[in-house]
Amino acid sequence: MIAKEGVVQQRITIHPNGAVSEAAVVAARPQGWFETAALSAVRRWRYESTGRVSTTVVEIEFKLE
Repeated sequence: MIAKEGVVQQRITIHPNGAVSEAAVVAARPQGWFETAALSAVRRWRYESTGRVSTTVVEIEFKLE
């Protein structure tokens, strides 16, 4: 069986309560394979509450066998 691997970088905005409010793909390798799954996943993430809005870039790695 052939494995499929990839990486998706996303810029996310985190609300003061820790919820992800915005997510956008910055880069994807290979393109067109994992972007939708990565966006769906990161929008469900929750961070520890900081009391402020922050923006960061995260990377999700996929390895499917």
